Formats: sequence, C-alpha cells, structure tokens
Amino acid sequence: MAFVSSLSKDKAEILCGGRFQKCYEKLDSLFTSLKSLEAELIFFLDGCIQDTKFSTWARRQDKRYQENLKIMNEVYEGTPLKMIIQKYGLDIYTNTLLSAIEVVCQKHGQLNYAVKRECDQEIANFAFKNQRVLAVFSNDTDFMIFPGNWRYFSLRDLNLNTLRTKEFDRKALRKALKLNRYQMKIFATISGNDIVSQRELKKFHENFAYTTKMKFLEIAKYVKKNFCDIKHHFEMLQFIAKEICGQVNESILKRLQSSFESYGVSIDDNDSTGDESINNSLL
Repeated sequence: MAFVSSLSKDKAEILCGGRFQKCYEKLDSLFTSLKSLEAELIFFLDGCIQDTKFSTWARRQDKRYQENLKIMNEVYEGTPLKMIIQKYGLDIYTNTLLSAIEVVCQKHGQLNYAVKRECDQEIANFAFKNQRVLAVFSNDTDFMIFPGNWRYFSLRDLNLNTLRTKEFDRKALRKALKLNRYQMKIFATISGNDIVSQRELKKFHENFAYTTKMKFLEIAKYVKKNFCDIKHHFEMLQFIAKEICGQVNESILKRLQSSFESYGVSIDDNDSTGDESINNSLL
C-alpha cells in the first residue's frame, strides 16, 4: 500500500521495529480530517501476484531479501544505526507497517483487495467507472497513463499535517510528449515496466540519448514517428517485438499485449482530464 512511503521516512524507527501506534494515530487523524470535508475514502491493497509480473516480483523479493541479510549482519555486528541508514537507506524494508495501515483503513472507508488484476489496474478501473471520484492518491507512474477524468495526487509528497501535496497532470504530460493516449501505452511499454523489463530493453534503449530525461523525450519522438496511425494492432506488436528483440517470438508478443492491456480501460483520445466540476468524493 502506497501509504507506507508517507509513514516510513524515519529509517531509524523502521530499523528498531514497527511504530504501529504512531502509524495508526497519524492515519487516523488524516482520514478524520478528510472525512470532515465529506470525502468518501476508498482503499486498495495488493492481493495475489499476477502471472505476467511474477518473475519481476520474484527478482525484487530476492534482491530485497539479500539486502536485508546485509542489514541484519550490520546490526548483529554493532554498527551504529546512523551508519547503517547512510549505507542502506533506500534498501531498508518498510512494509512492516502494513498491518497497522490495514486496520485504520478498514475503520475509515471501504478496503478492497486486488485479486483479478494488479492493484493499480483495479484502482484505475474503479476511478474510470465511478464519475464521483475526485482523485487517486498513489506513488505509481502508471497512473500517468490510465484514462479517466480523475486527478492524480502524490502520496509521497503528502504532508499529513497540512494536507498539502503535489498534483501530476496527465493531460499536460501527453501534450508535452505530443502523444495521444493510445501512443502513451506504447511509450510506457517500451520505456520499461513490470511486464516488459528495463533489462530486456537495455539494448533497444541504447539507440536513444544517455541521460534519462533526454532518453524519454527521444522515445516519445520514436513513438510519434512510428505509431501515428494505429490500425493494425498485431502488425504493430510484431514491429515492436522485432525492434526490441531483433526477432518475433510468442513470449514477447504475449507480454507486449499484456502491457498494453494493463494500461487500458477504454480508448478515447478526445476526453478531457481534470476540467470537469469536482465532486465531494475522494479516492
């Protein structure tokens, strides 16, 4: 659950064990404040791992396990917490707070578990089909690709005291990249995600600029140049597969298709984003 990032900024506390009461009190206060504004809160939690993302999930879990073994060895050897944080800050496991988050979410709203699809897909689908949804709070860039009139607020930048955060404008991103929504699915896929990994795209990405910012701008230009008229979907998949792998095989075709499907609820490039009146509901 994305709330973990807002509650785990003090890595020393995490290393010393979960601060469940503190976590509960912070979220309880936040949700009470939001509900006082007549907001309806809907929460989503990851369920089972989807088949298309299992290999990526397994690699991440193995890497996390190995990193945590190193951290535990440092603790057993008596290394000061400050030094451990400086050395392993980004690798310190934070999901120990999930149980406390789950309890307080159940108290203040409707808690859903994503089973049939990935959690971000379930959220996007819910937001798209429920016009009363004002915004989605998350830390996942996939929400910049999903369709709908809801707004996207950063959970990582949320100040739990002032309720201020950042908003990411999906319409502005498409305008800056000069891509329509369908092209954005292609852009996101060949940029790399949990289904089509950065590792297998490494050679393909060597065709673009070295710096991250310029690389993504050049990928957008590549998409605009090669996929301005999307009429023959299967031919497009074959073209992309050959560009990435040098050849077409069933595995990459299947994962490309899964990636495109993961970003879609429906295709309508004439929608507006965030211009409609705001209702009193909050996701």
